[in-house]
Amino acid sequence: MDNILGIWGDSITWGAWDRKLGGWAARLGLKLNNATYEVYNLGVSGDTTVGVLDRFPVEAYIRNPTQILIAIGVNDLRRDRTGKQHTSPAFFVQNLNQIFSLAKKYTKKVAAVEIAHLDDTITQPVPWNKDASYSNAEAAHFNALLRNVAKKHGVKTIPVIITDNDLDDGIHPNEKGHEKIAKTILAFLKKNKWTK
Repeated sequence: MDNILGIWGDSITWGAWDRKLGGWAARLGLKLNNATYEVYNLGVSGDTTVGVLDRFPVEAYIRNPTQILIAIGVNDLRRDRTGKQHTSPAFFVQNLNQIFSLAKKYTKKVAAVEIAHLDDTITQPVPWNKDASYSNAEAAHFNALLRNVAKKHGVKTIPVIITDNDLDDGIHPNEKGHEKIAKTILAFLKKNKWTK
């Protein structure tokens, strides 16, 4: 197989709330559907950089990707009702350094998808868990950290532009949001000549 794309992430990558086509990674796979492309959606609901770091070695070894997308971070910035953050900024940076180092052992074609827009009006706390809050301010901070670490490793980042209207529950994109993300990432792949 000429192109083996592995996509590591959380429930947004996995495809939560896209009842039609299964999320942006699945939609991207459909857009790349040809005899020379194989796409593995390795999104796990609730995952963080700790989880990706833990499972990446085995999952990458099995699939031997020629291209890698890392789409993680929103659950790292989550705060509980006491205000404690799930992953400290320093630990987030440490985890990303290790993830990118491992990814670069497989391929030079590694990119990171930035944390998308959140609807602060319904994410503090989120409707399904009164002990979990997310904010755009934290997302911006973690995205800045992500960009700095990525630059150090020669990893490009992909900004994702969605709005409140593209979200189902304040965090997870609806079908329209997933489609926007898929198109954004496809455009990145084409621009950087990962695909034709």
